[in-house]
Amino acid sequence: MSHFDEFDRFLRASQPGPLWNEDGIDNAAAILSELSVTDWAHLHQCWSGQSSIWQEMCAEALTYATQSDAVPILLDMIRSSDDVLATTAAHSLRCLEPDDAMFEVDSQVVSRVKTLAQSEENEPLSELLE
Repeated sequence: MSHFDEFDRFLRASQPGPLWNEDGIDNAAAILSELSVTDWAHLHQCWSGQSSIWQEMCAEALTYATQSDAVPILLDMIRSSDDVLATTAAHSLRCLEPDDAMFEVDSQVVSRVKTLAQSEENEPLSELLE
């Protein structure tokens, strides 16, 4: 079984809530740290076909992945029409530990973050635009 398959099965078996917040995110992040280049490509290719709960938990776990692996997926999640997912992905992007990877952010992502940041609860997202 690939590490991607392990990550996929873990998210499918998990549920949002206290256990996810206490242990689930850490366990998912540990699995992410083992993903190969092929696994990351597979994750990038297939995340959008997963359930909304799976996608949101994936976005949360990506907070603890390496920037160069997580950012392309998080940017695609921000571009999605699902406001909850886009907000979760934007918060994860905001909390990522920086590394030396550089990414261009297109006008669609900037516009989407501006729209999401207009909500008072999402005001911290405006930091992404600075």
